[in-house]
Amino acid sequence: MANVRYYAGIVQLIIGAVLFVNFVINPLYPLLLPGLDVGGVWWWVNILMLVGMIIALLSSFHRKRLMDRVKADGVTRGYLEANVLFWASVALAFWFLPTWFSALTDVDVNWWTETNTLAILVYFGSGLYLVRNARNNPYRS
Repeated sequence: MANVRYYAGIVQLIIGAVLFVNFVINPLYPLLLPGLDVGGVWWWVNILMLVGMIIALLSSFHRKRLMDRVKADGVTRGYLEANVLFWASVALAFWFLPTWFSALTDVDVNWWTETNTLAILVYFGSGLYLVRNARNNPYRS
């Protein structure tokens, strides 16, 4: 199970890096590659985002559930990290899915800047958590 978490974390980090590079370079596409179909590039990046969102939701829910079981006095750092990552993943799902489906149906819902920014933060956060804790202690959150 530790290997699955480790490789899922690597996938999250790669998706976050691809999204970050594409998000930053997107305004330069017409200058650098004039014949490139930018919509086609974003289509594949959005599919990667969907995969990353599913991994982030599953891993952050599992981590939140583990931290909810721990009996501690007050709010601990692990509890706060688990809850922030989980609720950020939920917010990402609520932003990403309507925006993506509206792009498929030509309805005007445009939250791409917010969605991409939050996705980068969520993917790097969940990826780093999965990679670090898969090797150290697979049962600790």
